[in-house]
Amino acid sequence: MSFADWQLIFLKMLKLQLKQRKSANFLVYGINEVKIAKLLRHIFKPQFGISYSRPFQRRKQLELSDFWAKLEAFLHNGNNRCVIICYSTESFSHWSVVQAISPNRLVLLDSSHKKYINRKACSTDEISDGKAFLLEFTATFFLEGK
Repeated sequence: MSFADWQLIFLKMLKLQLKQRKSANFLVYGINEVKIAKLLRHIFKPQFGISYSRPFQRRKQLELSDFWAKLEAFLHNGNNRCVIICYSTESFSHWSVVQAISPNRLVLLDSSHKKYINRKACSTDEISDGKAFLLEFTATFFLEGK
């Protein structure tokens, strides 16, 4: 699937959410991982043929190196794949889509632009000096299109 295909799917999902909820509150206040899973299960899979998995959902701990390796393996093993992650800083939590990954950074597709997060600034444990981004591994979704 091309980037344009993913954008079209995202727009369709927004329209469906607005129609079902009759409110745009989810755009302002966000949604949690349970609601994302429900969207994937009830809308993305049947309407767009997109499957998903949550490989770290039940993990208590996960080293950053293991998380990074799994993301790299998944994204580099097919063209029709992306990963939804939640990352937190000291001031906010945010959902984003991992478009690409290298040994040193994540390339994210955020609302209107690309964003880059360096691996050196990431943790899967806690935010600390030099580790500004907490990657919420239990809230990670691997998506694959037909």
